[in-house]
Amino acid sequence: MKRDRIATGVTGVDKVFGGFPRGATTIFSGWPGVGKSTLLAQSAVAFAKQRLHVAWASGECQHDEVVAQMARVGVTENDSKYLHIFGGIDVGDVEVLTRYAEKVKAVLLVVDSLQTVLVPGNTAQIRGAASTLSRFAQKTGTIVLAIAHLTKSGELQCPSIAFRFDAVAYLERWWGM
Repeated sequence: MKRDRIATGVTGVDKVFGGFPRGATTIFSGWPGVGKSTLLAQSAVAFAKQRLHVAWASGECQHDEVVAQMARVGVTENDSKYLHIFGGIDVGDVEVLTRYAEKVKAVLLVVDSLQTVLVPGNTAQIRGAASTLSRFAQKTGTIVLAIAHLTKSGELQCPSIAFRFDAVAYLERWWGM
């Protein structure tokens, strides 16, 4: 089955992914500070500039912090009406955030991060939330982009979640030149 792709307008993202297919789920992972949240914020703002609704669910930052992050990557007042920020969500609220995304008719749902919408360290719950997000994306056609942190050994906290998503992007900082 061929799915419509939506280009973000973020050159690097579109070059690698060719846009995101509706109903697709992608994990973005990498070491702290590599730019996962910034890259997804740029993508979210690019969707908003196309007048596509975006739900941003953050368990890592409060609403005001997410708004400031969006401002740093170029959101304008006009774009902001398409950005629906759900900041400081409670642990275990994956069902709440999917209902929120559905309510605002989000084309894109960003989850920053998977570990904060779950009980930290509870791998069964992480797998369950990943499955819920995948089913939600397939049912609604919403694109789901989620950040997943790494363990100290450089692996996904719960490697089996990779099988519940369509793609996993591992970001690394390039120190060349």
